Parts: sequence; C-alpha cells; structure tokens
Amino acid sequence: MNFIKALSTGLYLGYFPIFPGTIGSLLGMLVYLLVGKNRTIFFITLFFLLTVGTFSAIKTQLLFKSDDPPEIVIDEITGFFISVAFLPFKLWITILAFVIFRILDILKPYPISFFHKTSSKFGIMADDIVAGAFTFLIMFIILKIF
Repeated sequence: MNFIKALSTGLYLGYFPIFPGTIGSLLGMLVYLLVGKNRTIFFITLFFLLTVGTFSAIKTQLLFKSDDPPEIVIDEITGFFISVAFLPFKLWITILAFVIFRILDILKPYPISFFHKTSSKFGIMADDIVAGAFTFLIMFIILKIF
C-alpha cells in the first residue's frame, strides 16, 4: 500500500499544506522535462500514469474515504502529461501549457466541471484528463497562430 499511496500522492507532495494540485502539476512538469525529449519513454510514462496512476488513485480514495482528497495529485500529473503529449519539446511551450492547465484545472469550466462532478471511481482522474486535452487543444491553436 505504501507504493500505491506514494504514487497517488506524487511521492507525498500531495500532503503539501497549500496548493497540493499545483505542486503535483509541478512534479509532472519536472518529470516531463526529464523524459519528454525521448518520445518512447514519454509515452511509456503516460501509459503508466493512465493505468497504474488511475488504479492507485482509486485505491487511495478508498483509504481516505473521499471522492477527491487533495492529497491525491497523480491526476494532475497525468493531466499535465496529456496536455503536452503531442507538443514540441520546448521550455516556453512547457511553461505555457502548465499555466493553461492549472487555470483550467482550478476554474473547471464546462465540460471539465461535468467530469469533476461524476461520482464514478474514475472521476478523480477524468476531470484532469479532460483539462489536459483542452490544454493541448488551446496550445495547438496558439502554436498554429504564432
């Protein structure tokens, strides 16, 4: 259970007393900066986050007896990875994607809010996956315009 809890809480960074979601997203950005240049390793990591991360989030939800405990940040890490999955690996793009992702994750505009409110056990991951997808779309448009 320690591995599952460590994974779902972003190596326990989710216990940070303020802005644990932002701290988790920063961890996601750091991991991306380490593995993002190698697309094979990046997509293996993304697959791991989507599968094992979802499993660990669900198990940790049961431990905390809450639908969306703030300590769980694997959803933010995964959402950030989705937001940069098909973008060029450049620092300014990474930082801008991080900012957009955090804004969407915090404000939760529709349809992100719909997925956040879902009571299924996958709801904890769903809203961040959708926020990551919308971040990617916004970044894609920005990159096409500029």
